[in-house]
Amino acid sequence: MKLNLDYVEGKWFKYKGDAEVKIKMLSFSKAFGINLRRNPDKIDGVIDETTLEELYFVYDECLEDWKGFETPDGKELKCNPKNKKLYFEASREFSEFVIEKQQELRDSFETSLKN
Repeated sequence: MKLNLDYVEGKWFKYKGDAEVKIKMLSFSKAFGINLRRNPDKIDGVIDETTLEELYFVYDECLEDWKGFETPDGKELKCNPKNKKLYFEASREFSEFVIEKQQELRDSFETSLKN
């Protein structure tokens, strides 16, 4: 069986303009941990009805890096914990983009395991 490491090491996605975002899928063990804390009897690893804290955990865990993000004066904006948090709180669109792309990676990974 071949394993595409994009799923676990991250894959670059185009965002807006020249911006790119490196996103990895949330590991089964981390998804399982979220569900286990919420519902010890449910062990399927599927996250549903997430809280804001859980959404941030997924976002922070899966957002690996970015390119092409700048401050208003044109300086490079580094992908670090502080800036990741600022973008999460300031841009619902960006946060949803990251979470949706990680879900696409997870879905694609699970499909690849069936083949």
